Amino acid sequence: LALKSGGHLDWQGTASIKPLSSEGHIKLDNVTLATISALALTDTMPFNLKGYEILDADYKASYTENRFKFAVNKGGFEIRDFQLIEKSKNKALIKMPVFALRGIDFNLENQSIAIESVSANDADFQAWLNAQGVINYQALFPASKPASNSANKTAANLGERNAAPWKIKVNSIALNNFGVVFEDQTTKK
Repeated sequence: LALKSGGHLDWQGTASIKPLSSEGHIKLDNVTLATISALALTDTMPFNLKGYEILDADYKASYTENRFKFAVNKGGFEIRDFQLIEKSKNKALIKMPVFALRGIDFNLENQSIAIESVSANDADFQAWLNAQGVINYQALFPASKPASNSANKTAANLGERNAAPWKIKVNSIALNNFGVVFEDQTTKK
């Protein structure tokens, strides 16, 4: 199925209304990061994303007894021709031809993620320390503001701390031929 926004969707599987569930194989191919970021990120983000993604996975999802269950097996995710571009300067701060995750197993109910391999090649990072002593990436990803001290938020935060931790396992990481250009702009020229 060709998507109006670009890319292709291939789905094979089953879906049921009672109980609400679906199981099968999904593949998203050549979906642009600009399309994804328009859906997921606010317009207030000081950067743009370029490139496209490929997602390929077997999945199982259901919603029964007020619980959502979701699992992915044998998943793969790849980003090609990635660029993170600072809007104010229209300059690519990160360029990466290929970033790939292979052998993804994800289980929401068990709170586990296993990844066979993570790989990336030929990445280029542009970074600088500005005149105020702040690294340029800090302005793109500002720290979130602390929540107000209401009783409800405090109780919610305590509940979150008591939740079971996620189990994450990565068998192999290969980052090849990465480069960083760094400029210290705090010094006088």
